[in-house]
Amino acid sequence: MYEKGEGVEQDYSKAFEWYKKDAEQGYFYAQEKVAEMYEEGKGVEKNLDEARKWYLKIFERYKKGAEEGGLFGYLAKYELAKMYEKGKGVERNINEAIKWYQEVVKYEEYSSDKDEASRAIERLTREAEEAGARNEKVMTAFFEGRYDDITSADNNYDNPAIINMLAHIDYERSGKDYEKLTAQAEDVRKKWPASSKRNYEEAIELANKYPNSVSANKFLGDVYWNGWGVNKSPNNALKYFKLPAEQGDIYSMIAMASICEVMNYKAQASEWYQKLADSGNAEAQNKLRLFRERQKAQEAEKAYNEAQASEAKGNFETALAQYRRALELGHSEAQKRIKAIEDKQKSEAAAISSYADAEKYLNEKNYSRAYEIFLSLANDGYAPAQDKLAWMYQNGWGVEQSYTQAVSWFRKAAEQGNTEAMASMGLMYYRGWGVPQNYDTSLEWYGKAANQGSEVAQRRINSIQLLKDNKAKIDSIRNGTGFPIPGKIFAETLSVREYPNTNSTRIKTLKTGHPVSISRTGEYDGDYWFLVKTASGTEGWVLAGYVKLIDRDLSYEEVRNRKINLPADGYVATRDDNLNLRNIPAVKGSQVVEKLYGGTDFKAYEVFAGDTIDWYRIRTAYGDVGWVSGKYIRLRD
Repeated sequence: MYEKGEGVEQDYSKAFEWYKKDAEQGYFYAQEKVAEMYEEGKGVEKNLDEARKWYLKIFERYKKGAEEGGLFGYLAKYELAKMYEKGKGVERNINEAIKWYQEVVKYEEYSSDKDEASRAIERLTREAEEAGARNEKVMTAFFEGRYDDITSADNNYDNPAIINMLAHIDYERSGKDYEKLTAQAEDVRKKWPASSKRNYEEAIELANKYPNSVSANKFLGDVYWNGWGVNKSPNNALKYFKLPAEQGDIYSMIAMASICEVMNYKAQASEWYQKLADSGNAEAQNKLRLFRERQKAQEAEKAYNEAQASEAKGNFETALAQYRRALELGHSEAQKRIKAIEDKQKSEAAAISSYADAEKYLNEKNYSRAYEIFLSLANDGYAPAQDKLAWMYQNGWGVEQSYTQAVSWFRKAAEQGNTEAMASMGLMYYRGWGVPQNYDTSLEWYGKAANQGSEVAQRRINSIQLLKDNKAKIDSIRNGTGFPIPGKIFAETLSVREYPNTNSTRIKTLKTGHPVSISRTGEYDGDYWFLVKTASGTEGWVLAGYVKLIDRDLSYEEVRNRKINLPADGYVATRDDNLNLRNIPAVKGSQVVEKLYGGTDFKAYEVFAGDTIDWYRIRTAYGDVGWVSGKYIRLRD
């Protein structure tokens, strides 16, 4: 009613509104009207995508209905034929349209529709034959270079390959319609992708029959560069564009230069751009100028990026040289970075001088003056001063001791990459000073410091990891067999102290590998301690992070009574350095190669079974090789 103005004032907007409601309920007629109104912009803003969407709904319903019999099946086939012919809801396809019209002709009872369907078949068949003949005529003339035989009447609006050929002809003649025709071809490709692909395949097949044709090679170059009907292939495009380009075809020369530039074939791109400029073509000369400008901009950007990377690594002199290179090439941001680095260098030079003064005051125990300078430099962001200020708070030098303040300043310095501060953060988390004790976080900070070359941090990592293992084993042993637990010294040297405190009296210093027996554990000020006893009877406390627990050792008697798979790890189980390493497996007639200290690690490679003693050929951790008595060693299970 609203559409035709029957009984009400004509109003397409209201008509569309009512049709849309019915269409959404699935009514065929309403869906067709909605699609038409979107297509024509009647009562609603023109929207071809929405029109296609509604036509597709109709098409899908007719497609399903065509499988049914009866009147609806007949109507569905008839509508399908018309949709294929007009390209509504589906890509236009003359062959499919003819197929469905032929189905309609089979229905004898609908004679009027049968006649119309027959006429449609004749019309479409004639159209297909004429289009095929016209297409072949145009393509042949184009590939043979007979452009004058092609007229505007030959413009096939449904064949994008033909439209591209007409665009090439216009480019050579005037260029006034080149962009328009190129856009027209693109529209057809988007609208009819399947038939467009077939059109290009036919054109490619014909073009390949003209290997020496400038036009055919130029067309094939375009096809492969743009991926029309084939997979996009820049190298194939270059292969086809080369022949016409070498014969002076400007379009192909521009294509060669452009593709080489995109593919980063810089030398070839420069060569083709120069050839273009030498040709005297104004467009070509402009493209050469733009190419050189792009090259210069790319070099400037590369120099700038390299400078940024150098600056991030702290290589400021290298960064300055690279920024200056970028500036010469015209990079707009380079001057700012040069000034920023130069200002920073001046500022750091002044900071270094002030920092040296502060360290001097600190060494002289003039804490108030040292604190004043360190604080000023730290507030300005100078990492070494932040680290030193943290030390003053940690130790209470001239200020009230505050682990919280120490952590705050250590963190600021560490986040700027200060190695010492990173290691100090590791210590604070290890001991639980100013932060909750956390071995994992401690290891993270020590790891950062170790990555920057700190040997102290690496030793602490080894110690903490061993300590974590020891704690886990101690907990297991407490729930199992209990103390004592065998172990050996892991550090190069380790102090045995009277109490579990680094300030208590040192009783003895043990060397690496020295065997001990652990009887107790203790904790003090964030450190974990073992009460140990040596084979010689010395008893005292050692830091648990420097003792390696021994899971299970085999005694001499156990070794004698079972087969041991060699090679096997072991250690010397004597006191002090009284085990002889001999050159043969015997006491009599042998020579002493070396005297081994108790706890020395080795690897056993061979066993010689004597009447009462087994001898083992070993290599020590220090490289000494020889034979030792099995009575005085322990092998690991």
